[in-house]
Amino acid sequence: MDSIFEIMKKYEVKGNFAHSLVGETMIIDAEKRLGVKLPEAYKKFLKEFGFGGLDGVETLGVAKNGRIVFVDTTIELRKLGMPDNLIAIEDCDEWWYCIEKKSQKIVSWALEDGSSYKEEFPDFESYLSDRVNDTIDNL
Repeated sequence: MDSIFEIMKKYEVKGNFAHSLVGETMIIDAEKRLGVKLPEAYKKFLKEFGFGGLDGVETLGVAKNGRIVFVDTTIELRKLGMPDNLIAIEDCDEWWYCIEKKSQKIVSWALEDGSSYKEEFPDFESYLSDRVNDTIDNL
């Protein structure tokens, strides 16, 4: 995970990430509100970067003002039919990347798919590495 973070820092432009102050209490609150246990790698991302990404690819997290965006977004998407076992982490326009709470794999889900979703990455670290490397390749 540290090597991915180093790459992100190398290519970071001011404003790419919120660099919010994310503490353990905030993470525990988020887990309680969603009824999940967040992957350790995602927690590290939240603490290190808060929210954001490179070149328009944004991983949801915690905004500078302390708003826990991934929780609010997940709750809103659940009202629209997203399964309760998913946690929204990236809006890809027609679909979302989500963490599946039991397996902690990264899946894609779209509103028109109802309760079905497709596995995309085995874990958050693989997801982040892929998204960062794709972005760098396109810079």
